Amino acid sequence: MTQLIRDEVGWCALAVSILTTKTPEQAFELLDPTDNLSVFSEKDTEDMIRLKEQGLTFKELGEIYNVHPSSVASRIKRFLKRGESHGKAVRRKTGTTECDVAG
Repeated sequence: MTQLIRDEVGWCALAVSILTTKTPEQAFELLDPTDNLSVFSEKDTEDMIRLKEQGLTFKELGEIYNVHPSSVASRIKRFLKRGESHGKAVRRKTGTTECDVAG
């Protein structure tokens, strides 16, 4: 069973690296089910926030980023909270408040 999962991830990583600008290594990191959030950059999180503002649901964002919807919500919430502790620049830059993230 474990080998089957590794094979599936391998084929998926190959497809991702062919169809996107990601290297095979980046594709494997993206598809690693144990640590998906660590591969997201600050820009990825800002993009998540913008897409949420445009009306996408956490479920849709989760499908796009290959993570559980609650992981997207947590990621955004942590990002905004961290921005709060580092000044208001993040909120000004994205125009998002924590209330916007709750829904």
